[in-house]
Amino acid sequence: MFKTSAALALGAIAPLVSAQPRPAVKYAKLRFGVPSALAADLRMKLAGQLQDLPFEIEWSRFPTSPAALEALASGAIDMTAGGDGNVIALATRPRKAVACSAYANILFHEIVVPKGSDIQNVAGLKGKRVSLVKGAGFEYKLRYMLEESGLKWEDIKPVYLSPPDGMSAFINGSVDAWAIWDPSAAVAEIRHGGRQLAVPARPAYNFHYANRDSLDDPAREASILEFIKRDLRSHAWVKAHPDQWAAAQVGAGLDAEVSRLVARRTPGGGEPSLIAGPVFEELQGIADVFAESGYIPSKVDVKTAFDARFNTPLQAFAATLQRG
Repeated sequence: MFKTSAALALGAIAPLVSAQPRPAVKYAKLRFGVPSALAADLRMKLAGQLQDLPFEIEWSRFPTSPAALEALASGAIDMTAGGDGNVIALATRPRKAVACSAYANILFHEIVVPKGSDIQNVAGLKGKRVSLVKGAGFEYKLRYMLEESGLKWEDIKPVYLSPPDGMSAFINGSVDAWAIWDPSAAVAEIRHGGRQLAVPARPAYNFHYANRDSLDDPAREASILEFIKRDLRSHAWVKAHPDQWAAAQVGAGLDAEVSRLVARRTPGGGEPSLIAGPVFEELQGIADVFAESGYIPSKVDVKTAFDARFNTPLQAFAATLQRG
């Protein structure tokens, strides 16, 4: 009888326990570093992801992603976003900044050749001058593409140029091919008659980066996670609304036809990736190539540049994103 009574008593109070409201999540003001003109702030606004935001965002603009990373490491901002080069930089010189989420690449990459070129495939790059950005993750993918076509790195003549200088070289014919990403790739095709030669098949990632101290503050940590979810939803919106995104880019001063092409071939739709094996493998491959090429002084372990605390909540979030 005692056990039954006890069970009944527990059953009677269980609903009362479960009915207790969860403690309200506390948020804090978030300082986000925007490394380009058409980045998170505009995209999130267009996608409606800044509505009913439970915290204030202070946007700071930076000319480049490395500049934003430096501000992040110093504690001047709480968060930024960018490509894989930042991961290598953090692994090379550990600072108070980490990559805290990974998601599908949002920029289309390709090898483009000038109008009238007789190069028909990657194997045709043998002995050719190929322009690329020094220290960019695309070099790793280019090496892989060459290997798949039976070539070695030594079989091509790499020409390291910034995107603006690469465009000039492409236009004046001083290079035979250009390994580049949008919007430069789209401009090369639409405005200068370029032809797409090949697109890398290997996965590519973008990352959200956060200051370690900000992550360790519960209120800022909550704001960072909420921001990541909303930012990823905005990427999904871009994928689903390319024409609206293109119109926004035109409003920011970009060419209409180029903007439409960039928007329509945006590869990623905000799909988060676990900070785990595949991401580590891809980034470690890039880091190893950088070490072999002398871009960084020695080999590094890229895992030191990551914080995987958001893996579980973002995995659950991914399911809601897929359901739309």
